[in-house]
Amino acid sequence: MTARAPSLDRPAPLAGFHAATRDWFTHAFPSSTPVQDAAWASIAAGQHTLVIAPTGSGKTLAAFLHAIDQLFAQRDAQQQRPAQ
Repeated sequence: MTARAPSLDRPAPLAGFHAATRDWFTHAFPSSTPVQDAAWASIAAGQHTLVIAPTGSGKTLAAFLHAIDQLFAQRDAQQQRPAQ
């Protein structure tokens, strides 16, 4: 997988994330890395994703942020279900 420059017809890298995830990330980091942008797009598309890049490029956070984001989404889905 090669990192590509953002294009105007592609959504922002964090656009698909839960609001809580986006807020945390934007307060913790100045921006995402090209490695993260490419990984998030691939992971969000449901593709098996192998990320190979130098140390410090954001690989680990790319994988774990998406997993943590799914926990927020599941929590919200459970809270929105009507009580039985």
